[in-house]
Amino acid sequence: MAQTDIITALNDLYINRRNLYLKQVNGATYTITAGKRMTSKKGGTFKTRPLVDSMLADHLKGKASYGVFSTHETKFILFDFDFKDDYDSCKWYYYKVYTALIELGITDEHIYTTYSGGKGLHITLYLDEPMKVTDAERFYMSVLEAAELSHMTRNIEYRPKATQGVKLPLGLHYKTGKRVCFVENMNVDNELPAETILSVNKMPLATVYDVIEPCEYDYIGMTDEQAIERAEVEILPNIKTLDVYELGANNEITADYYHDILVNGLKAKGSRHKTTFQLILFLKTYYGLDESETTAQIIQWLHDQDASLYDTPLDEAIQDTLEMVDYIYTNDSELTIANKELYVTVDELRTILTATDSNGKQFTPKQKTVLFALLMHAKRYAQPNGSFYMTYDQIIEVTGYANRDSIGKLLTELEKQGYIAIQRRNEAQAGTNRNLPNVYEVLFMAKENTDIIRNATSENIGISRVLAYDGTTLKDLVNEHFTTKQLRKLLPRKQAEYFNSIA
Repeated sequence: MAQTDIITALNDLYINRRNLYLKQVNGATYTITAGKRMTSKKGGTFKTRPLVDSMLADHLKGKASYGVFSTHETKFILFDFDFKDDYDSCKWYYYKVYTALIELGITDEHIYTTYSGGKGLHITLYLDEPMKVTDAERFYMSVLEAAELSHMTRNIEYRPKATQGVKLPLGLHYKTGKRVCFVENMNVDNELPAETILSVNKMPLATVYDVIEPCEYDYIGMTDEQAIERAEVEILPNIKTLDVYELGANNEITADYYHDILVNGLKAKGSRHKTTFQLILFLKTYYGLDESETTAQIIQWLHDQDASLYDTPLDEAIQDTLEMVDYIYTNDSELTIANKELYVTVDELRTILTATDSNGKQFTPKQKTVLFALLMHAKRYAQPNGSFYMTYDQIIEVTGYANRDSIGKLLTELEKQGYIAIQRRNEAQAGTNRNLPNVYEVLFMAKENTDIIRNATSENIGISRVLAYDGTTLKDLVNEHFTTKQLRKLLPRKQAEYFNSIA
């Protein structure tokens, strides 16, 4: 490995500003500004040097340690994890952010992790072309929101900025004498060779903007067929049924079925998460255990399982279980709640179809799918006062609307327009770093004691019983209750064509 190759890579991946940089010698960090007259301690003046290759060579040799700042643009996006001396917490929150990146569509091959040489970690995404720092920071905040860590910007910082630099990798950490090295993403204790920097996969800039500015429907210049095809490709394949919707809906899944799993354990590989969720509901609903009793029982059950049936390390599986227990008891979820008969009225469908934003423009089909998902979730889980819990993860799974920042903006707009009420949002849970589940109310949902719901029959043309919820449900209901002529009066032509098409 030639040192010149690594210097070339450092220049290519990190440096777009040479007149401002960090330099550390013997543990003292300070900033040097190049191209200006500086005053020495003895009163003389001198002109400082820009960041050049010979300095990078000293960096690699451990003679000095250098860092870089951005201009108004940056070549990379870096998450700086700093939890002082608590390296275990550092790793825990690192994995939370890493998982959020994957869920947002950032592939593992574009994520690079470095160990600071002390008690810190960095996640770096190298870009195929420079982007505005303001946009890079928007991406950073979107990721933290996806990881439910938006309140931890002091411990997980964005770098680089024009006023806040970041150390280059492969240099020396003077306090510990260790190198700042690349490590494996899923095992940060396993060091990778310095040559890793020579084969970096740069991430397309468009991938970043897919997160902070997701593509919405733009039908201008498209034929009817193209508009329908695009909507079907982007919406329907990504809509899934939540596991909790299916619990208790199968008559063959009885109390004996859950008791058998509790006693005899997992049946197949890959079912650990779903089965654990079901058992927590079972213990709460049928045995009436409180939260602490269920936690103790289910963790013991995890310890007793055949480890070959799930890939997740036991400590991660336990943490996942604790989060599921907390979610189920916080929401007061019940195992048989999915057996509730669900009905959708024509008025509810019409409200969704004609929903408009604050500018008077109709929401896109994808946005209307989110509103329909909120309605269906409310019909399953809403309390007598109309309030219900629904996480961003659940919205993403049942709608395919994968960007959290965009979901947040849409929910705000839906509330502003009077379609929903957000009763609780981003409220911290006392004594923890987690937020309580968001609480919503769908304001246009027909009440259960209204005549049309109370007197629902198979002959009632103003109402439909919903037996299943999948990617075609909304379109099926629309086609059941609205003619082509009615849709053309209610909707823009392209949307009318989309909702009138049969999947």
